[in-house]
Amino acid sequence: MPAEPQNTALPYSPARVASNGSVILVADRAGSLLFLSWPETAGEANPFGPAIKAYGDGGPLVAVGSDFATSGGWDPAVTLWDGSSLKARYQLRLFDGRVTALAAQADHLLIAGANRAPAPAQSAKGDEIFLHPGQLFRVGPDGQTDQLSLPVKGQITALVAGEGWLAAIDSGQEDRLSLLRQDRSDILLLSGGPATALAAGRGALYMADLAGVWRVDLDTLERRSLVTFTADSLRILMLQAVGDALYGATSEGLVRWPGEVLDQEPGRQPVSLARHGGHLLVLWPGGLLEQRNPLTGEVIAAGRVPSELYPHSG
Repeated sequence: MPAEPQNTALPYSPARVASNGSVILVADRAGSLLFLSWPETAGEANPFGPAIKAYGDGGPLVAVGSDFATSGGWDPAVTLWDGSSLKARYQLRLFDGRVTALAAQADHLLIAGANRAPAPAQSAKGDEIFLHPGQLFRVGPDGQTDQLSLPVKGQITALVAGEGWLAAIDSGQEDRLSLLRQDRSDILLLSGGPATALAAGRGALYMADLAGVWRVDLDTLERRSLVTFTADSLRILMLQAVGDALYGATSEGLVRWPGEVLDQEPGRQPVSLARHGGHLLVLWPGGLLEQRNPLTGEVIAAGRVPSELYPHSG
């Protein structure tokens, strides 16, 4: 199980932010976790919780329902954290290779990963890990685990889910997405694969690829273009839907649809996006965390997540 809380700072640079609407989780690049909440009045020091070393080195994966779920990726353990007590409830190990994606679907947890495969005879790298094609499991609130029927050729590198549906990026099929609706499997062809980001909205799937950003109606599978990219356009690295607004992160800042550019400057790239109740969370390099009004993009509160690299806050 994860170690006991250590201190109120992350050892490394913050890399991922998530929220269950009341508590915010920030994970650093080495797998430490920090639970925190916003102050009641903007500008006050944020009441940070203790850092918890949850797993070894490796980029963290995070999923949020009412509880939090985390994994270190190459560490194939998934830890479920109680969303109220912020204590680890249990761990799951469904694979002996790695966990590749996590998502929450109501009170269920979706876990994608793969088992180790024998090394090809021609492989010259003794330390290289080979994997079987990916698999996807759904875990219920009682811990019951079921494997989902989702044809996968490579690895599931991203998951997004809503009520009664989920979508997955398959590294072995860069020209399409896999969509599962009430246990019915569909394929969504991409205009300019591979997909670079996914988000769940109200009755819709949002996806970005090299050709643009699209809204897919989940009843009809009708696709509507939100923006079309030219050859020199910035690519969307992350998407986050909050109410009727959709936000995207590029290598040069934050954008919003319908059509407004926010905080765009060369070299300033958001690290992570999340929904915090009815607000947007943006994590920037150096640990700067902003809470924004989703309709206007206005910064409501901001603070710096403490780490040993960036120890101060405020």
